[in-house]
Amino acid sequence: MQNNPFQNLSCQEQKILGLIAQGYKSKHIADTLFICKSTVKNHKTNLCRKLNLSNTIELYTFALSNATLLQNGGGKFRIGIIPIFGLAA
Repeated sequence: MQNNPFQNLSCQEQKILGLIAQGYKSKHIADTLFICKSTVKNHKTNLCRKLNLSNTIELYTFALSNATLLQNGGGKFRIGIIPIFGLAA
């Protein structure tokens, strides 16, 4: 059985990764999730650490490479949906 790279990510990190896969930039992610742009930056740093990626370019590449999986629910949560608001991201 293959290890799921999304299993150690928080719900918010999974949402951010899903939005990255959809091409959202930090400002748009912050506006969509009603958080500060600096919080998005912190989440991106944590995502790189948890996914063993060196920088945000690798993070964007990872997100795009796994876009289908992210849209179909990459882990415990469905990433393409913002459950609090019920809006498609």
